[in-house]
Formats: sequence, C-alpha cells, structure tokens
Amino acid sequence: MKKALAVFWCCCIITIVHAQQNIETQKVSVKESNPTAWTTYISNNYVKIDYRFVECDPPYGYDAQYILIRITNLSHKPFKLSWHHELYYGNDCTTCGYTDEYGFEVTAEGNVVLEGSCGYEDDFQLKIFSRFTDKAYKGGAKPLSAFQFNNLTLTFI
Repeated sequence: MKKALAVFWCCCIITIVHAQQNIETQKVSVKESNPTAWTTYISNNYVKIDYRFVECDPPYGYDAQYILIRITNLSHKPFKLSWHHELYYGNDCTTCGYTDEYGFEVTAEGNVVLEGSCGYEDDFQLKIFSRFTDKAYKGGAKPLSAFQFNNLTLTFI
C-alpha cells in the first residue's frame, strides 16, 4: 500500500511539473500605422507575449520593417514555449502547412524576458518580417497583412 501511494504521489508531481497548456491566440491584422510601443498579444498567469513594429537597417541587404517579439516568463518555473507562425501576405497564408519550417520553440528560465532584435544573426523565432522599407528595393513582394501564433503550447520543464 505504501508503495502504491508513493507511486501515485510521484505521478502527481511529475504531472504538475511537466504540465502542458495550450493557449488560445488571435490573428492580428497589420495596418498602415502599426504600434512601435510594446503591445500585448497574449497574457496569462505564466507567460506574456508582446510585439512591436520596428524599422531595421541591417549592415548589408535591404532595410525592412520587422515585428519584434518579447516573451516574459511570469512564473518562477522554467518553461518551453512552442508555436507555428501563420503569416499572411495579402490574403494568402504563406506559412500554413509548413510547420517544420515555421515551427518555433524557446526555453525561458523562471522570471526572465526574451526579446527579439534587429540583429542580422539573431534567431528569427523572436522576429517576423513585415515588409521592405528600403527605397532601393524594387521587388514586388506583398507586405505582411496579418500574423498569428498557431498551436501555442506552454510546457513547464
């Protein structure tokens, strides 16, 4: 009986420690005038995700507008956050169906903030390409019209 009770409590602790939470998200429409101040995308008791639009001037290549992502771990427990970027250019979702290429994952220790930047070598998991802003760019690419973090999952580790 004592063994069975010990196994039961171990299973409960493992379940609590490795709890997984699917987070409901919304599609965000991109407008002509976009927020340059941090804007909350989602927030709950454990995580807060903010975004803002910035103009990036890389050392080489075209100037572009990006959406920087900031992830704040609001708890003292480390977690893993995973999602799939759904990016809409015009009316087309150009990343739907490409979960491997546009699937992202970050790990955040307790009470830390992870923030994207314009850095050219930075991971693209914390920034989203919006449009080229360089006057020298003559391409016909459509600008980003909407984005969503699909299948957003938080797992405590």
